[in-house]
Amino acid sequence: MNYRNLFAKEYLAAEDLDGKDVVLTISRVVAYEEVHGSEGNRLLPVVYFAEMEARHAADASKPSKRLILNITNARTIARQHGRETDGWAGKQVTLYPVTEDAWGEQTDCIRIRGYVPVDRTGRRVRRAR
Repeated sequence: MNYRNLFAKEYLAAEDLDGKDVVLTISRVVAYEEVHGSEGNRLLPVVYFAEMEARHAADASKPSKRLILNITNARTIARQHGRETDGWAGKQVTLYPVTEDAWGEQTDCIRIRGYVPVDRTGRRVRRAR
């Protein structure tokens, strides 16, 4: 188990994906949510997912994790589902973990695949698995 999984977090991190692609359904986007971090509080865009909210509703001990939206992931979602974030609700995205060079060191992060999820027959996936 990754040591970071020992500590409760409100936001999705690469470790939460267990090295796999994860298909999630966007429930809403909050343009300016107060995010608490080591550099203090900042107002950042955040994406909420239906599956995470349902998991929390079924078991309150499990947090409804959400994704802090960076410009790279926002652009990828916009290419798939349009520029207006209000239109993203109900749309699916595929999250995947990656290691990238950021601020002079290797950092684990989450990216969005540049395609809409499809099943084996080539049809768009409607529900996360």
